[in-house]
Amino acid sequence: MPTGIYERKKEDIDRLLKNSGNPKGNQLSEETKKKMRKSAKNRKKRLKGKYISHSLETLKKISKSVSLGLKGKSKSLSHKENLRKARLGKKAKEETKKKMRISHLGKKHSIKTRKAMSGKNSVHWKGGSNSENSQIRQSIEYKLWRESVFKRDNYQCIWGGKEHGNKLEADHIKSFSQYPQLRFAIDNGRTLCKDCHKKTDTYLWKAKQLWKKQMNKS
Repeated sequence: MPTGIYERKKEDIDRLLKNSGNPKGNQLSEETKKKMRKSAKNRKKRLKGKYISHSLETLKKISKSVSLGLKGKSKSLSHKENLRKARLGKKAKEETKKKMRISHLGKKHSIKTRKAMSGKNSVHWKGGSNSENSQIRQSIEYKLWRESVFKRDNYQCIWGGKEHGNKLEADHIKSFSQYPQLRFAIDNGRTLCKDCHKKTDTYLWKAKQLWKKQMNKS
């Protein structure tokens, strides 16, 4: 097929303009304008103060077909894997991170969902390799106990109040290891800041030393 730039003849241009729907410079007749306005008016049906381009019946059909088409469908494992690989090494923009953070503010999983996500269903599950005490501290029951203690003490250190800051820890009045029956008792918990928690007799290595002393006495 020959290539190149060809100049159109004047008679060809006139013929194209004549055959086109609305040659440049031609005005639509009043009758044509009236038909166009009527057609547009019929397409615009009011629904709760908003204009829509389809009738209610058509919208219902569209909605039904979309819901039937999407029902039961989910991304395949291969599709999910491809999406994961595509995102590897990519960092979200600061603006995107901010939007994500704002969208999650104030939102919390229900207790039922949190229980379903704990234990073997957790992404942090390591096949039960953690110690028994560590597993208990990571359980949903322990987290709920901790939250209940904080809420009762108005989310502040009971020894220093708001002046001690917001780095709070839930302390067991009677040792976690020595009194397993009181691990989830609200009355056996108290809210302390990190510095005040270190001063207690049951803090980490102090609890072990206290336990050894009691065992030697007995």
